Amino acid sequence: MGAQVIPLASWRQPPAAYSVNDAIDRLCGTCRAEPGQVCTGPTGARRIPCVARLRRPEINAAAPAARPRMQVQA
Repeated sequence: MGAQVIPLASWRQPPAAYSVNDAIDRLCGTCRAEPGQVCTGPTGARRIPCVARLRRPEINAAAPAARPRMQVQA
């Protein structure tokens, strides 16, 4: 059974955490919540968005490629 999608309109007020870096305006890369919907987890709707959704978009896009691998020398 999949997680129930709860539109933001069902909350009396949007949880404040979704205003960080305009997280509510973006697709969540972790739980796949659409813009305007709250993130979901194993127990349903989350008051706090997934960490990936809170990051600024330019950080999400650059994160994997921006960190060079360290070479370990013996």
